[in-house]
Amino acid sequence: MADKSLYSNLDNSLQSFGGGLGTITILGSTTTLGNANNQFGSQVVIGEGSKLIAASSASKGGLFRIETVTDVFTVDKVRVDAVGLLAINTATVQQNANLMSDVRVNGAELRNLNGDLEIATQTNATLTANTNSFAASAVGGAGSNTSVILGSDNRILLNNAELSGQDVKLLAGQTRDRVANELHSTARADMTTVALFGMSVPVVSNVLAENNLVDLQGSTSVRAVRHVDMVAEKGIGSERAKIDGLVLNIGLIPYGFEPTGTLVDLSTNLVKMSDKSTVEAGMNYLTEIQILPLLINGESKLAEDRLGKTLTDAEKLALKLDKSQQYEYAPLDMEDVSMGVSTGTIVEAVAGAFGKGVAGQYYEFAPGSYKDESLILEKEDYTDTKRWKEVTPDHQIDATTANLGVSTGETVRTQTGQWARRTGSATTVSSATDFSGTGWTEILSLKSDKGYQFAMKLSDDFYVVKPRSVAL
Repeated sequence: MADKSLYSNLDNSLQSFGGGLGTITILGSTTTLGNANNQFGSQVVIGEGSKLIAASSASKGGLFRIETVTDVFTVDKVRVDAVGLLAINTATVQQNANLMSDVRVNGAELRNLNGDLEIATQTNATLTANTNSFAASAVGGAGSNTSVILGSDNRILLNNAELSGQDVKLLAGQTRDRVANELHSTARADMTTVALFGMSVPVVSNVLAENNLVDLQGSTSVRAVRHVDMVAEKGIGSERAKIDGLVLNIGLIPYGFEPTGTLVDLSTNLVKMSDKSTVEAGMNYLTEIQILPLLINGESKLAEDRLGKTLTDAEKLALKLDKSQQYEYAPLDMEDVSMGVSTGTIVEAVAGAFGKGVAGQYYEFAPGSYKDESLILEKEDYTDTKRWKEVTPDHQIDATTANLGVSTGETVRTQTGQWARRTGSATTVSSATDFSGTGWTEILSLKSDKGYQFAMKLSDDFYVVKPRSVAL
């Protein structure tokens, strides 16, 4: 930040008064802020090998912002007054500001795992140069040289850099809130010459040159879960550079005019990419969820204390996961597992594993027409007669069963809980009978706690690798 206005904002920076038979007065002020080889302003440089990573909970998100702002306010006023038979005055003000607001990332990695990555560069500059001269004489002359040069470079330079975030915003010539550069320069010349023979000569110039640049060099990679914004836009204002003032010459031939001169307002705005750089938005299309075993052949594949922890880059690489995304190890907590049933399926109600019903009772799925469904058996209402009906096997097979007569259409339940219906002619069976053979139709039968037991088994034997932002 630079502020040169303490004395000149309300008064003159330099002032001179001369009187006599003949006076020649030359008074000038020069203000220089930076040059082509050493610009004035703010800069952030992140060097090769640096890793800046913001990690936070998915619910809160993380903040990762790099922002540079250059703020300059200068006012220079020079006044020269002279009275005499011969009076010649010259007032000069020169302001040269070569400004920068830069972020440079060279071979570094910047990542926000659960939030936006924002890089912004902006400049606010107001330059005012004013010359004021007065001459009263028989023969007089007044001259002024008022010059303003305001150069503003706002650059984001990425060379072999890796950037990633939920949204990635690269804003050159703007703040992260999209407030653009505010650049204003004024060159003013006020001259009054009172003489029989007099001349007033103002020389005024005002050049404003703005350069906003986003430059992806080398093999730079920019990746975002959602959006990538790369913006370089002209600063605000329709009349940013202006020439002002008034010239009066009072003599034998009086005249007056408003000074003119060189006036330039130039804005160059570029977003550049090398042929090796890449920009990718919506990178979560490659998000993976992996279910992996805790043990293989008795060998532990994940230490228990790693559950709930974030994967390292090496662990992501081993699992062929995108290292720019945040993954975690999570227990496989399965509360409900649906089981497939169809018309005719028989479910045995197990105590504590049904919504409504009678423990030990058998229920046949009978919705009124043939139908396949996936049901959470331990939460079913087996008293709903629109879906279920109570059934009892015609014969219960046990270890002592021998020469038991079974008629066509009758059902049997084996020692293992399997059900079958006799479709062939009447026959006799024993505990050793194969009920899957000819003349028999197996009936799908399940215990109401089968889904629950399956969920518990999976939870004990497996774990999940998932993005932290994804809930199970």
